Amino acid sequence: MTNRFGENDWAYGDELMSQDLKDTYADVKWTRMSGFLGMGVRALIGFSETTWSATRSTPYSIWTTTNRGQTWTEKSTNNSSNAIFVRCKDDITKALCVETSTTGHITATADSGITWTAKTSVPMGGMLTSGSYPTSSLMVVCGWSGTAFQYIKYSTNGGTSWSWATTPDNIVLLVDMYDGTTGYAVTSAGLILKTTDGAVTWTSTGDSCGITLSTGGCAGTLLTISATQVIFSGIGLITLYDNSAHTTTTKFQYKTETNRCLGLKKLNSGRYLTGFITGGEAGSTTLLRLSDDSTMANWKCLVLPSESKTSTATGTSFGLASYLSDIPNADTFILNLAEYQILKINGLGR
Repeated sequence: MTNRFGENDWAYGDELMSQDLKDTYADVKWTRMSGFLGMGVRALIGFSETTWSATRSTPYSIWTTTNRGQTWTEKSTNNSSNAIFVRCKDDITKALCVETSTTGHITATADSGITWTAKTSVPMGGMLTSGSYPTSSLMVVCGWSGTAFQYIKYSTNGGTSWSWATTPDNIVLLVDMYDGTTGYAVTSAGLILKTTDGAVTWTSTGDSCGITLSTGGCAGTLLTISATQVIFSGIGLITLYDNSAHTTTTKFQYKTETNRCLGLKKLNSGRYLTGFITGGEAGSTTLLRLSDDSTMANWKCLVLPSESKTSTATGTSFGLASYLSDIPNADTFILNLAEYQILKINGLGR
């Protein structure tokens, strides 16, 4: 494409160069955190402006900071592989750390990351890939088990015990509950499933999210925004699914589908922030996109500080969905770059 910044052959949409940030996003601030330097940062979750948790890969563990990343304290060593964070929708002080592995270790916090407690593991013959935490008691995870019809598990007692859900015979890679009753899931073939009984039974909608997912890594992100609407962010693609109309609409697409998603988050203003990394897992470039409004009709590029453009996201790619985290009730985000840099982004709420 060609716009006022010249020729660009890797993305659709308007591009903002760094020199334009001052005029266009005058209140956007980038703060580089160095307290985790060299510690192998992976997934991130923000509980407040000051308190965050992160997973570390050397060795695998969960750490928490209460002073905006200046210092960190180890809280758990329950996870033995890459993991993703899942915030409770009913209580923002609660969250899960779901290990994306065959052992399926589950760790939970009920005090904004100050303590993390091991829950009953959810072993899979293949791998856990996604999770949802709609209420304080209901937890849902998915993946592939190597056994037919065993792809989603749910707990109604806060992770003490887990039961297999009834599903079609399709590998499930993404799941997200809108509330304690209604939720959606996406299979490896891109088929959208729905539950209306609290994750006990899942049926096919007969609709597709618009892309075939990979069991080898980086399934993407599923974000339910109502009981009938779901946003899917995957490999180079963002789509909006409307269950009432049975339509899937593309909202953003890179020209190549090799760019892996770092997550999709909604701002208080209704706008959306997403991140992609291009190329292979090592030495790739991180690209952030901010929608103009809740319709996602137009997206702009947020150019990273020059010293923070490269990501070396390695390991199991399903964990990439937690490399970008919002801060609840604030238009502030934290982003993992290069496993040792954490950027804090302010001022996106205009």
